Amino acid sequence: MAIPYSKINDILLNWATNDPPIEDFTVENVLYAAGLDSSYYEIVLRYLMSKTGFELIPKKMLVCPSNHKIQAFDLDEDLEGELFDCFCGESDFEAEDFILVFSFTDDFKKDALKKKLMKNQEQRHLQLV
Repeated sequence: MAIPYSKINDILLNWATNDPPIEDFTVENVLYAAGLDSSYYEIVLRYLMSKTGFELIPKKMLVCPSNHKIQAFDLDEDLEGELFDCFCGESDFEAEDFILVFSFTDDFKKDALKKKLMKNQEQRHLQLV
């Protein structure tokens, strides 16, 4: 099973340089953007997790009983006993359902912007030649 790591890296660079940067994305979002089916989930998850602290910040996103995203928390944050409300009207529910989401580190966003600027400058230079 060949994984297009360079394609995934390009997707992450593009998302980090988006204005505003794409945040709280899932493994499924990466699979879809890379044109991969769900059979690649586990290996792409491991690849994204290997970037923890360097490029990506994994978090747990609280989902309301009607499946709306509420808020992202650190993976080790204890939310036991806290009650939450959702814009959809669901109220006073406990933090029980989560999905894994990823955000970019500030350093990665800065580096991605530098790379994008350099690439744009190279393309302009080539057009002038």
